[in-house]
Amino acid sequence: MKKIIKQEGYTFVELLAVIVVMVTVGTVIASILVSTLRTGNKNSALSDIRQNGNSAISQMSKMIEYAQRFNGVSASSGAPFTSCFISPPGSLTPTPQPTKYYYVKITSFDGNQTTFGCFNTVLASMSSTLGEIPLVPANTDANCYFLCTQDSPSTPPTIQINLTLSTKDRGRLSENNASINFVTTVTVRNY
Repeated sequence: MKKIIKQEGYTFVELLAVIVVMVTVGTVIASILVSTLRTGNKNSALSDIRQNGNSAISQMSKMIEYAQRFNGVSASSGAPFTSCFISPPGSLTPTPQPTKYYYVKITSFDGNQTTFGCFNTVLASMSSTLGEIPLVPANTDANCYFLCTQDSPSTPPTIQINLTLSTKDRGRLSENNASINFVTTVTVRNY
C-alpha cells in the first residue's frame, strides 16, 4: 500500500498573489497619509499667514483711524509727506488714478509720530521713540501699498491698505507655501 504524504504549505503563485495584494494596500495607505500630511502643512501655512495679516491690518487700521492727526502719505522714503487731496483738473472726464503710496504718517494722541512703511518685502511701523518695528514675522514676505483719497481739503482722507503676505522660501514643496491678499479701507476720524 502506498503511503500518501500530505504536504502543507503555500505554492509560489499563492505567495506572489499575497505579496501583490499587500503592496497594493500599502501603496494606498501611504498615499492617503502623504496627502493628509500635505494638506495639514498647507493649512498650517495658510493659518499662519492669515493670523499675521489680520493682526497687521488690524493694528494699522486702528492706529490710522483713531490718530490725533493725519500727517500725509509718501510714495518713497525720501519724498515729503503730502495730503491726499488732488485738485480735480479742469474738465477732465475720467477721474485720475490714485497714486500708490508706500508710507503713511500719523500722530497718535500721546504725541508720537508713527510711519507705516512698505519696503523691500517688509511691513513695519517706525516711530521716534520705538524705532522700526516689523508688523509681520521675518519668515513672511509683505508686498503692500496704500491708496489715499480725499474729496476736498475739509473732508477726512480715506486710506485703503492693500497687503499681500506670503511665506518666505520654505522649500520647493507647494504645500509649505501660502499667499493671501488683505484689503481694508479706513477713514481718518480726527481730521
